[in-house]
Parts: sequence; structure tokens; C-alpha cells
Amino acid sequence: MHTAKIAIVVLCFTVFSSCANSYSVQGVQKNTPIVSAPRLDFTSVEKIPRAQSGFDVGYGLALQADGDIWATGGWNTRGDHVYRLSSKDRAWRELKLPSPGGVNVGAKIYFTDSQSGWIIKDREMFHTGNGGQTWTSVPLERKSEITNLQAASFVDSDTGFVGGTTGFMNRDTFEPEHGIEILCTSDGGKEFQVCYKSKEHQTVHEIVALKQEKTAAALIDGQYFLVTKNYGREWTEKALPASVVTAVADNQNTLWIAGGEGAFFYSRDLGDSWNKSEINGAESAPVDWSSIAFGENGIGVAVGNNGIFAVTVNGGAWKVLKTDQITEDLFDIQISGSYVVVQGKESLYRFSVLN
Repeated sequence: MHTAKIAIVVLCFTVFSSCANSYSVQGVQKNTPIVSAPRLDFTSVEKIPRAQSGFDVGYGLALQADGDIWATGGWNTRGDHVYRLSSKDRAWRELKLPSPGGVNVGAKIYFTDSQSGWIIKDREMFHTGNGGQTWTSVPLERKSEITNLQAASFVDSDTGFVGGTTGFMNRDTFEPEHGIEILCTSDGGKEFQVCYKSKEHQTVHEIVALKQEKTAAALIDGQYFLVTKNYGREWTEKALPASVVTAVADNQNTLWIAGGEGAFFYSRDLGDSWNKSEINGAESAPVDWSSIAFGENGIGVAVGNNGIFAVTVNGGAWKVLKTDQITEDLFDIQISGSYVVVQGKESLYRFSVLN
């Protein structure tokens, strides 16, 4: 009798435990969302010829979160215009700039948000505060010696940096004179002050504003970073592990650089040390990387020659991708919202990021 009671107690305990475990597991499964990694949707690729009827576009690009593309023009374009391609009706519209001298070939365009945008070229700057409906000329600092503006980056609508070369051909010696300047603004561009200058360098490739407060990094001559941690009051020069052509920061303030012959590195300490990126599926011949971009959802995309893409999520290992729809050399990529735009030699390509 005593043995039977023990058996019944053990059986009840076993059944109860099994039910409890089953309930617990089912509860976890029910409340745990399935999150898929963001990926490129090559089925949505839209090919946009750079040569349009009466004008050509794509030398300077800016992509907005609604999928609209802004572009400056090329050799067959009126220099006093900038162009916008709507994602809704897929039609280019031209907007006039207050620039009789022209800002076509070599001009670059940036948007800080949906309303605030900038165009730079030579010694000219233009700003819009109403989403590109109208543009106004912004004078350079009177003391600035810049001869050609080359890069710009804005932390927000108030704080930003522009940089360029001060180089010129000396008419007495017929030798090139080198130099660069970086200008800073803290009032939305109403005033720019020279916050860095050097006669030892020649080119400001890119300026990267990090999410880390007060911090920016400028890619100089493809060989160095200039880093500021106080909005440009002080700058520190840091050598790079290879010659590169592009630089970007991800959402975790990791710096990424890339260039020819497969050069691809990252730094988690603002350039004090560098690690070579892991790229899976790379072809036997080294890729000439030309541009990198990161989206707010953590996806990172790099582009290079022969239509090659490399993709990462949250800074992990990169994976090489190719699509039959894009085979030409690629020079620039931008990500905004759920859209991607890529610049090739003959065409622009716009497609989506799936989350």
C-alpha cells in the first residue's frame, strides 16, 4: 500500500512537470518575434540612364528617404540647374540655381534631412531649407584660400564641415602649390570659419560625421585621417594602412575604408588601429572598391568594379553578391530609408532594401 502511494505521487509530479515545461516552451515560442536580416532586393532594380534627352546626370548624387534622387549634371547640362527624379512618377525635374557661372561637372550635392541640402563646387556653395524648392548662395569665409571645394558633411541642420584644396599653379615657378582647408559651421551655414589648414596635403576626399558626439573624420589624400572630437577646434592626423578612396562610419561609430586592389579595413577606435575586413566569396582577382554606405537598419553595402557588391549586417563578415542586372563598374552608393541608389558609368540604379 505504501509503495503504491509513492508511485502515484511520482507519477503526478512527472505529469505536472511535463505540462509545466510544455507550457513554458510554448509561451516562449509564442512571444519571441522572428526577425529577418535586411537584404538587397535586386528584383526591384530600376535602371536609369545617365544620358537623358537634352542633359546628363549623376556626377553628384543625393538620395532621400522617400526614394527621390537629386543629381548635378555633366558636360551636356546647363550649369545653373540641379535635377530631381521623383520615385512616384519617375520623371526628372530641373530646378534653377543662382549661379551664372555653372556648377555642373564636379559639383556635389548633400542632404542633411528632407529639407536641408547643400551643393558645393569650386568656391561656390548653395543651400536649401525647403526641400530643394529654392536654393540660395552661401559665401565662403573671406579668409579662406580654398580653390576647389571637394567634400562636405553635416552632423545636423546646424553643425557641419566643408573642405577642399587650396592648391593652384604658381605662375612664377610653373609648379603646383599644395594645401587644404576644412571649414566649420555651428549655425546652419550662416557663417563658416577655417578650423584646419595645411600646406602638406592636397585633397579632402570625404568628411565623415560620426554619431559619436562632436566627432568627425576627414579622409585626406587617400592616406590619412584627420580626426576631431570637439567640432573642429582640434584635429589629429592618423596614417591609414593602405591607400583608399572612400570612407564611412556605421551606426556603431566604426570607421570603414576601402580602395583598389582589395583594400578594405575597419577601425573601432577612430583610426588608432585597423583590422582587415573579412569578405566571403570574393573573386580571385582583387576588387577595386569605390564606395561604402550604411543604412539605419544596420545593413552595409560596398560597390566596386564589374558590378560587384559586398553586403554586411551590423558590421559582421561581408558577403560578395552579383546580379545580372548590374554588370558595369560602380562608383558610388547611397542608402536612405528603404532605398538604395548606385552610380555606374552609364546608368544609375535604384532599388529597395528588404527588412
